[in-house]
Amino acid sequence: MKRYCQTLTLVDNPELIEKYVEAHSHVWPEVIAGQQQVGILSMEIYRHGRSLFMIMDTVDEFDFERDMARLAGLPRQAEWEAYVAQFQGASASASSQEKWKLTEKIFDAKAPAVSVILVAYNAKGTIGRCIDSILAQSFQDFDLVAVDDGSTDGTADILNGYASLYGNMHVFSQTNSGVAAARQKGLDNASGEYTIFVDADDWIEPDMLEKLLDKAREDNADMVMADMLEDRPWGTERTVQRPASLRPEIVMAQMLGELHGSLCNKLIRRSCYTHNNLRFLPGVNCCEDQYMVVKLLSYGIKVSYLDAAFYHYVKNGNGSSLTGQWMKFPLAQRVLLLNEFKDLSTDSYYQNRFNRYAALVAYDAIFAPKGERKHFRRHFWPFRKQIRRANVPFHKKFLVEAYLHGIPLPVQKIKEARSSR
Repeated sequence: MKRYCQTLTLVDNPELIEKYVEAHSHVWPEVIAGQQQVGILSMEIYRHGRSLFMIMDTVDEFDFERDMARLAGLPRQAEWEAYVAQFQGASASASSQEKWKLTEKIFDAKAPAVSVILVAYNAKGTIGRCIDSILAQSFQDFDLVAVDDGSTDGTADILNGYASLYGNMHVFSQTNSGVAAARQKGLDNASGEYTIFVDADDWIEPDMLEKLLDKAREDNADMVMADMLEDRPWGTERTVQRPASLRPEIVMAQMLGELHGSLCNKLIRRSCYTHNNLRFLPGVNCCEDQYMVVKLLSYGIKVSYLDAAFYHYVKNGNGSSLTGQWMKFPLAQRVLLLNEFKDLSTDSYYQNRFNRYAALVAYDAIFAPKGERKHFRRHFWPFRKQIRRANVPFHKKFLVEAYLHGIPLPVQKIKEARSSR
């Protein structure tokens, strides 16, 4: 079951308020039927003066934005909302979702300190190792929110098997929708003060949660970053993620190439997502973590760094995993991120790194499949000034400029030369 709490302020008119109360003693049956149809199990409204407080319990599969929009189109729902709008000081055309404001839970005696969010797709061969490493944590005040993105290889059965044995593990399944939707579903169902993501191919050291949370509380940090461990066939290498400065605008700039944009080596206060209404971009399954980290930092959150490494990023893992296929996604998704990042800061440090980021994305796009390249000029012409200013090797900038101006390039020969190095 999921619970949503919302508030609304009535008009400053005692007579209308009494009529509003009276109206709710005989709510139209079609309205209640519509609520049940979309998955609302119960709805309670409390009043204090002009202030209303609603508690709405739903089925686990309830998606607030999707199902509230669906409710608005059911029989007599719009008519009911138009009727009660006179008491709410709202437009007669406003939907319930537009009038009521979601509240944020700031305390729950049962809520864990950390929610670990695990997303999986066809990861039968690695999911057991991943879950075992999470459940073996030295710090136990956490819950594990696992999301299966429509696996077809038995991954869901493994997840449900673990959940039947461990009370702090919750499994949510969805039709295959991509990593962004899976991450969002996990975040929507998280209840911890802090969150961290883990991918099904990977695994974590037993003291990760304890050490990261200690650092977060010591520094009262919104985000704690740590180094990463890259597991390759020939051994494990530590990738240092120390930022040049803990100023969020500097860290944000470094996320455009110098630091890893992953959410898996960052413990993040959950309210940073909810306060700023941050959600993963639907359908953008390329660099979705980088997008979220950059957007979080753009709000000036407090950053801390821990000189340690806990997260094992397996470079030779399951090729069908959610996060292992970013190269296959449309170029348009990379360009969408360029537009999202372009104007986040006017600081010269950020702009210099954005220019370089744009130029390198454009350079890589030259070697994208032919069907993708045909849109090259449309995608990158708006960024031509940033590309010209970018601090990248001359030959890369030259090739991008040539392609922008329609000059034919022997792409296949250049690609072969790159791969032979």
